[in-house]
Amino acid sequence: MSAARIAFTFHHCLGEGGYGEVYLARQLTEGGITREVAVKVLRDQFDDTSQAVKRLRDEGQVLALLSHPVILRVHGFAKVQGRLALVTEYVEGADVSTFCVPENLLPPRIAVEVAREVAEALAYALTVPNPHTGRPLKMIHRDVKPANVRVSVDGKVKLLDFGVARTNEMDRQAKTAMGDVLLTSGFAAPEALGFGVSGPSVDVFALGVTLFAMLTGKQFYRGRDLKFQVTLAMNAVDFAAYLDERLLLVEHEGVRALLHRVLQFQHELRPTAAEIAEELEALHDAMEGPTLGRWARSREWPQQILEGAELEGKSIDTDGQVVSPSQVPPPPRTPTPPPAPPPALGGASSVVPMDARNVSPGKVPSPAAPPPRQTPAPERPAARPPPPPPPPSRSPVMMIGVGIVVLVVLGVLVSVLLAVLAAALYVVA
Repeated sequence: MSAARIAFTFHHCLGEGGYGEVYLARQLTEGGITREVAVKVLRDQFDDTSQAVKRLRDEGQVLALLSHPVILRVHGFAKVQGRLALVTEYVEGADVSTFCVPENLLPPRIAVEVAREVAEALAYALTVPNPHTGRPLKMIHRDVKPANVRVSVDGKVKLLDFGVARTNEMDRQAKTAMGDVLLTSGFAAPEALGFGVSGPSVDVFALGVTLFAMLTGKQFYRGRDLKFQVTLAMNAVDFAAYLDERLLLVEHEGVRALLHRVLQFQHELRPTAAEIAEELEALHDAMEGPTLGRWARSREWPQQILEGAELEGKSIDTDGQVVSPSQVPPPPRTPTPPPAPPPALGGASSVVPMDARNVSPGKVPSPAAPPPRQTPAPERPAARPPPPPPPPSRSPVMMIGVGIVVLVVLGVLVSVLLAVLAAALYVVA
């Protein structure tokens, strides 16, 4: 049986939810490029007609329309044992939800910087032209929350999970009922809770709740009880009083004032994402403390791994099937080019031919001058070790030298005097 061509090798599971799992994997493209990717694989109970499959397809199509440093980059779709999978860039780091607990809060300046970058991404998604029509996408994320914002180990921010994002420039395959994500407990705006309204102001409100959680380590809606949230969303006076009470937990006066406007009951009174980004930038510049990049690079990032996931450690071929270890092709071997090559550069591996091609002809080491990393004596051709072995043909002088050496050996056997005489003859010659 011929060896299967590997498409993915799954390392470990990064997270799981009701619809599937996300794995860190190594992808080998058809062009031979290897890269680390994140692969979101749906559970096997979902067929092509299910809302889960349609939603994942929607997410891939939405991400393909966007190109922004804060928005996750998509590589494409794949099949894993018949299940749909979405392949995206891998962002090593942690979700912001990790930092929304009192014992692990972000420094206030860092929290403001994270929120500013998310606001910029939301503003971009609203205004960026559709590459096919030229019209603004007016895209709404509709699920902004700490679990969907990730900070990388080098201080980059990524907005994740566009599975329920909406734009009039694209027909969604999946239906997004009000109870699906618009009512994500703890982050839904009053107009979404009370009337099912979905617009840019919903993302603005959710961003405000996310910033509140980053600064305080507490949920904006106390207890995350949906009934309590819906009741509060139906009464503007009660909501205003509740907002004032919760914002007392925010210590920075300027940030507190901004959040008071971002979390207004009436959505038309809230600033836009672009306005929020501008104000957060000004607040950030006036605050003391490290930047996000410096903070991220100075801390340790424990890796989050879920043990025992189904695909952990398995390889998947281009047909989406699990490959047994016997079918996994061995590492490529370096072909032996004719004629006899110069000494190997660093051993026999698949990297050697690429290195050899990249060395200019004038820099290729000659056989007489092997590089320092050459294998020692036993396997090196003996170029000039003393005494030299007799070659097939020599000059007369060299033949005389050989005869003298023979005489010396015989002289030693006869007497010391003859040995001295032979040495003298050698010097004269």
